[in-house]
Amino acid sequence: MDKKGKSKNSKQSNSGPKEKNNASKGKKNSKKQKTNKKNDEAVGDGASVADLSDSAESRNLAYVITHVDHRTFGEFLSQPTPIIFKILSYLPHGDLQNCARVCRNWQSLVPTILEKRFSYEWFYAGSSATDLKCLPERFAKFSQEIKIAPQLILGFEPTEAKFPTCSTCLALNRPDAEKQKGQKQERCRCIKNDFEKIYQSAFPKTPAGSFRITSYGVISSYLGQFHTLYTTEDNDFNQTTLLFPNCEGLEISSHLFRQVELNNLTKHALTKILTGHDHAVKAVLIYVTDSSLSNYSLMNNGYSLAKHTASILRQKQKTPAVSMGGGVVKKIRDTMKPNVSYQAAMFIFRGAKVSAYSTVIKEKEASEIATTIKNVSEKIKSMPGRKLCFMTECIDRQSLYVSDNMDLVCNLESRTLNRFLPGIPIFGFWSAGEIGFTTHDETLENEEGRVKVAHTFATSFLFLILED
Repeated sequence: MDKKGKSKNSKQSNSGPKEKNNASKGKKNSKKQKTNKKNDEAVGDGASVADLSDSAESRNLAYVITHVDHRTFGEFLSQPTPIIFKILSYLPHGDLQNCARVCRNWQSLVPTILEKRFSYEWFYAGSSATDLKCLPERFAKFSQEIKIAPQLILGFEPTEAKFPTCSTCLALNRPDAEKQKGQKQERCRCIKNDFEKIYQSAFPKTPAGSFRITSYGVISSYLGQFHTLYTTEDNDFNQTTLLFPNCEGLEISSHLFRQVELNNLTKHALTKILTGHDHAVKAVLIYVTDSSLSNYSLMNNGYSLAKHTASILRQKQKTPAVSMGGGVVKKIRDTMKPNVSYQAAMFIFRGAKVSAYSTVIKEKEASEIATTIKNVSEKIKSMPGRKLCFMTECIDRQSLYVSDNMDLVCNLESRTLNRFLPGIPIFGFWSAGEIGFTTHDETLENEEGRVKVAHTFATSFLFLILED
């Protein structure tokens, strides 16, 4: 009897800690269920990326893999948790849509991420409420477009090995890119009528008169082809060094304005800069920093710089044909004074044998860009004794067509350029807006409408043409 009693007592005493452990496990499980419910509710309500935790761990998929049991990893990935929402949010449009095929939960997350991404882009671009109402239609249209091969958009054969799939990525990943930055010889290609003759132009190691312009983080495919002409400042922004070609008969003058100088810049002082020269102004390239946009007075001064330039040249010059281009960028610095930041920069192109052409593409369609570059190249090619020596491109078609679907836009622009304007030096910028012209029907012979300046969310081009 005593032994049985002792055994009963021992069982009762051993059952105590087990019940405590079970109780603690139950509390932990209930906490996990509560957190999972909160996460599901957050994602179900369409929580934005900014509302989620912004820790380094949440961005790193390796952290997730190492901290989750591999037996339950598949279940973890299939749950619409905030961290999965965040991981998917960093994907471009094409990869994101492919993720919708993984499971049902991911299929429900993809439209939420895309909807918020589109809403933010259109709000940032300053679109009206009517544009926001068109989001579902634009989303459906874009979904169809990204499924089409970029080669087919421009009429290229998919098997054409002459052009790379993504020239920007190839240029950025080339191992000899760093070696070529310090070379004294910088290749400057000026294509003749036959588009074959190549010229060499020498630049010093640290060229005087070069300027660094920091763009908004997405490098254009044009600039990617000439990878020796830019340096990456940090992970967020791309810093571009402008090295203008040393072509005979082309004269370039630069004028940089600080905040005080821009505020006190009068029309009379600007007239002195633009006039009083042997040769007339043929083209003007203007960049204004984004700090000008944060201050209304500075923004007005920066934008009026382009407007006053156009009006002065129209009144003072005998030949009113002048082309203008430019955009809103992050920083402007002189290479000789790297610690000095400027509010605006103006580059003036003169020369007796110099002509220019500029245009703004308002629409965001692929056919617009291909048609514009094709028409300009055909006109230059048909002119006897003309060559295209320089071209700038400012792009602000929103991340809808650039950062979120880089393959599409890289193929689009680089393939078009390689086919119609092979080897031309291009300086490309991702901008917050363009300063250019609004007319689409400009021709190289028609001088009408070349002083209409507009700040648009589009793509602007400036072509500089030389006579032999």
